[in-house]
Amino acid sequence: MKKIAYQYAAVTMRRARPHRAVSRRRNNLWIGVWSLALLGAAAALVGCRVGSADSVSRNVGINVAGLYRGQINGRLVSRHTGSAIRHFNVVQDGSRLQAIDNHGMVFRGDIGAVAPTDGGERTASFTLRGSTTAGAEGIISGSFRVEAGGVRMQGTWSEPQTFGNVNGLATNVPQEDPDPDPDPDPDPDNNNNNASTVPPNLGIDFPLPPQP
Repeated sequence: MKKIAYQYAAVTMRRARPHRAVSRRRNNLWIGVWSLALLGAAAALVGCRVGSADSVSRNVGINVAGLYRGQINGRLVSRHTGSAIRHFNVVQDGSRLQAIDNHGMVFRGDIGAVAPTDGGERTASFTLRGSTTAGAEGIISGSFRVEAGGVRMQGTWSEPQTFGNVNGLATNVPQEDPDPDPDPDPDPDNNNNNASTVPPNLGIDFPLPPQP
């Protein structure tokens, strides 16, 4: 009886092996499908313009790229650690910002909300983060303001132990009209093209047909 039982178990295991092989092939197929799907999603994310792990560039209705010269006795920032910051060269890519100071230190950040002022000008909030020549992290929070002479950068500078003001001006910064006027009518005297016209009276009396 034991011998018969062993033979039956061996036959059962041999029959079960093909089923296990089929199951493993199916599992490998599903793993491949999911891997391709994940690779496609990753490629789509890489296709977006991403400035950092948690920021994506977007289009904004203001141009702030330019060379901002300090307006505080020749300084851009009134007080900070390290060597004096006298200007920022701001590069803009949509809502993303990169500013390089006169020492080659790089600051990065983003433009926030853009809104018109009471005088018809535009302002945009922004934030920049970088390091001073002393190695301390500095954060600038402020706004850009489009003026007649260019774009002004104003805000506050903050370090762990120091605070200061920021004031810079960039000239010759072109701006696009956010709401251009429609094209003027080339022929304002001919606005109603669908109006019916009545032929002029030429002074000719046509006889009436005879009555029956």
